[in-house]
Amino acid sequence: MKKIAQLRWLAILAVFALLVAACSSSDGDGGSEDTSASETTATTVAAKDPIRVPAINQEDGVTAFPDEGLAVKAIFDWYNAQGGLDGHPLEFDLCTAGDDPESTQSCAQAIANDDSATFVHSIMVPNSATLFDVMANAEKPILAHNQFDIPDALQPDVYASDPGLLPMATTLMLYTLEDLGLRNIGVVVSDDEVGRGTGDFLGFLVEEYGGTPTIITYDASVADLLPVFSAADLDAIDGIIFVPTSVEDCGPASQALKSLSFDKPILGGDACTAQTYVDSGNVDGWIFVVGTTLLIDGDAGRDQTIAIFDEYGGPPIGGLVAPASMGAYFVIDVLEAAYEAAGNDITAMTEDLIREAALGYTGPLTLGPEVFGCPGVDPFVGLCNTSATVVQLEGDTFNLLTDWYVVDVEPYAALLEG
Repeated sequence: MKKIAQLRWLAILAVFALLVAACSSSDGDGGSEDTSASETTATTVAAKDPIRVPAINQEDGVTAFPDEGLAVKAIFDWYNAQGGLDGHPLEFDLCTAGDDPESTQSCAQAIANDDSATFVHSIMVPNSATLFDVMANAEKPILAHNQFDIPDALQPDVYASDPGLLPMATTLMLYTLEDLGLRNIGVVVSDDEVGRGTGDFLGFLVEEYGGTPTIITYDASVADLLPVFSAADLDAIDGIIFVPTSVEDCGPASQALKSLSFDKPILGGDACTAQTYVDSGNVDGWIFVVGTTLLIDGDAGRDQTIAIFDEYGGPPIGGLVAPASMGAYFVIDVLEAAYEAAGNDITAMTEDLIREAALGYTGPLTLGPEVFGCPGVDPFVGLCNTSATVVQLEGDTFNLLTDWYVVDVEPYAALLEG
């Protein structure tokens, strides 16, 4: 794996990460065993002083995640209805950012300058470098940050429940090439800078795991992708990895492949798991790599979260709603541990106690794996969760195909060397 240069590797990963953020933008997991109980009935208690949860979510602009903010709010509202943390309700204080880094910086700086804020809950913040710089200077930990890119996994004082790019992409390769035994892989990406960079990255991984990639590109501005797939030599490939530039591309691609009666495996991330595509029937049989159990039929955490969303105004299940929900449960876990360490005194819940609680948390995660622990393996210290799993859509049900893949990320460290 050392054959690829550091700068090219990081550039490809950065491009791929931006794509993951973009393709999940219109879609529409974590806590302790106590918070994962299926019961959602409210408990009447006299509320004590609130515990503030300062949070940032990108909800404005072209790439926006409003559903993810709704998911977190619904879970916190449910938790408060159960009595909160020893009678202290969680006060969800959300700052919404946009596409521009300046808006993220403004939100982060406001939290950094607030002496009452001892951490920040990062929900979906693609402009992570800006967030990291501000919080590092303020010496405040970052909880539940969604891992959009490799630099996210390298950051100290970041405690993420989301597995992020490396474990997800590696799991995709392991399942495609080792479990399914496919060798000639069609990698479908958009014909633009983002898509071509993604094709390079996935093509590299396919080759590393012993496969042969065939890059198939499409024009994201064209609604009918039937000519693209008709022109491709589909007989020469064993299956397709589809990575759309935008979630809107899932429709034309799935319609075209269904029209051609393409009956070989189609694999991807969670961009096309939105309810609209499930209802269409065009992604029936598709295989998805996911970082949580939120989509998996019969999972207790899924059942609980659906009940919470139904009662407290949560969003549809799908896309990045899953890691955002897992992150909300994780924040609850960390706050419970910090509260106990502070002698049940919320005024003593300092940055250091929040940090120690995150560092001391070893799982299991509601909507996530048993294997979890902060910090991650050096140099990927922000990567507390290295697990992903694989599901297949059958009708309107996502069925689990594998156990959790616990990915060894240590070999990737060599790629960061100059």
